[in-house]
Amino acid sequence: MIWATNEVVSVLVFLLPGLVASAIFYSLTSHPKPNEFGQVAQALMFTILSQAVAWAIGLLWPHVASREDWQLFFPVPVAAAVAMIAAFCSNHDAVHRVLRWARVTRETSYPSEWYSAFAENDDCYVVLHFHDGRRLYGWPREWPSQLGGGHFIVIEGEWLVEDERFPVKGVSAMLIPADDVKMVEFMRIDTAE
Repeated sequence: MIWATNEVVSVLVFLLPGLVASAIFYSLTSHPKPNEFGQVAQALMFTILSQAVAWAIGLLWPHVASREDWQLFFPVPVAAAVAMIAAFCSNHDAVHRVLRWARVTRETSYPSEWYSAFAENDDCYVVLHFHDGRRLYGWPREWPSQLGGGHFIVIEGEWLVEDERFPVKGVSAMLIPADDVKMVEFMRIDTAE
């Protein structure tokens, strides 16, 4: 039975960089976590990538790679760096932008159309249309990453009534439940006035 314990420990040590990378990636992006099989598959992919990068670094600096603790500990910080790069690429649509330019796909790196709309219009004011007919114009400091929950934080808010604006005085920010909003308009800064 000791051999089974040793094997389990060996597998966990091997997968540790990928598990760390997956945890970092999901903490830095709005992507929903996959099911257990998907998490293991992604951890395996991050592990392979991290081990390959660590191996390549070991070729460049063989005197460092010859240390005993190299293979055990070094892949973890490499995995953290790989996860941060992957999160950056995902949050900025870097890979899919190139693939769209090459006409390989029409997809984005974003987890949903909702997220994509806010990411691509992050320089815009918004008009929030409420279910009860009210409209609020303002700068979205924060917004929910997924449709169907969370809150908007709107600063510089103004209520829109027909063709008139009524600034919200004495309020630094408004916290609006996303469930109260039925539609969002994005207003470019040059056309917002």
